[in-house]
Amino acid sequence: MNQSINDLKSNIWKYYLCIALRNGVFFFAPIYVFFLSNKGLSILQIMNILAIYSITIVLFEIPSGAVADIIGRKKTYALGMLLMWSGAIAYLFVNTYLGFIFAEIIYAVGLALQSGANTALIYDTLKNLKQEKDFKKIQGKAHGIGLIMMAFASLFAGWIYSINVNFPVILSSICLFIGFFIAISFKEPNRYSEKIRLRETLSLTKESISFTLKHKQLLWLILFSSNFLAFGSATFWLFQKFFLDTGISIIYFGIIFSGATIIAAFSSILAHRIEKIMGRNLSFIMMFTFTFFALLFLSSGNVYLGISAIILTQFVLGYSNPIITNYINILTYSRNRATVLSVFSFSGNIIVAMLLPFIGWLTEIYSLPQAFLMSAGLFFAINVLLLISRALRLKKAHE
Repeated sequence: MNQSINDLKSNIWKYYLCIALRNGVFFFAPIYVFFLSNKGLSILQIMNILAIYSITIVLFEIPSGAVADIIGRKKTYALGMLLMWSGAIAYLFVNTYLGFIFAEIIYAVGLALQSGANTALIYDTLKNLKQEKDFKKIQGKAHGIGLIMMAFASLFAGWIYSINVNFPVILSSICLFIGFFIAISFKEPNRYSEKIRLRETLSLTKESISFTLKHKQLLWLILFSSNFLAFGSATFWLFQKFFLDTGISIIYFGIIFSGATIIAAFSSILAHRIEKIMGRNLSFIMMFTFTFFALLFLSSGNVYLGISAIILTQFVLGYSNPIITNYINILTYSRNRATVLSVFSFSGNIIVAMLLPFIGWLTEIYSLPQAFLMSAGLFFAINVLLLISRALRLKKAHE
């Protein structure tokens, strides 16, 4: 199918817009734990809901990437946005533990459908335009725009919630609904001459997993990055519990998140420049160090150290997205790129699914500071082993 250059170029600004609208959920996310706590749920139940969310993504992650490789990135992306909207809307009508689980599952299926499809769509768009070298820059800008939207939405989250408990959910739903209509207007980029048939789904998935497992550099990258991203994601939800325990008013929740997210936005937008100066090895060490100290700071129970922890975590999440996805894209092929990116997300969500109930259990048995301290120890041990294994592999390769 012949496509004009302008049609393909329009994918780039639409991608920026879709990322921003998807992050409209942060009208709700910064007060999520508080919202569910006021519905009568315990911290362990809330962590269980979030773990089920991660398990759902795990179950749909790789198949969704294969679907994106088969039926197209555009259709998969649009369907994902529609399901995310449906899950958000469900929060307006449920009030029970099981009801919130149901809503979270719908939302998670939608997010899983988007995973891999969005970055693969934009990478293949750039490849069609012979501009794939710009992926890291464009991905960083897109992620930065998303973080700016996250900061804007977070800024008003607590205040909007104080006016009406349902307003944050309504605003998030409106953003997702608009995002769906933008997603269906994407132009599907040409990838290869012969389309994959549905019966090849399992074969493509198996091929992509096998490719990942045999590619030592890619496998290490996925294990390392999904590990620290999982810990960063897990602690994000416990920030709210941390602030509740330290007596911070809910009105200030969004303001604190907003400030930290602005820092994350700049770290994402400037990621390609920072990485060029620091290089790959120092980037990995920085991601590990910042996340480790964030966990230690949170274990102190000190408000100011807790705010510093949020800044460190958000900086890492902002910086890592364009850098890691670019490394993965370089090591994969167009045929299975969306599926391999889904393997990456799959790995991170496996860790989150195990980590959240564990931390929730530690919080109820001991205390939140002790749960953070134990998490810091676990995180340190895992990542030191991974960094040592990489150093040994590189040493062996140079011998």
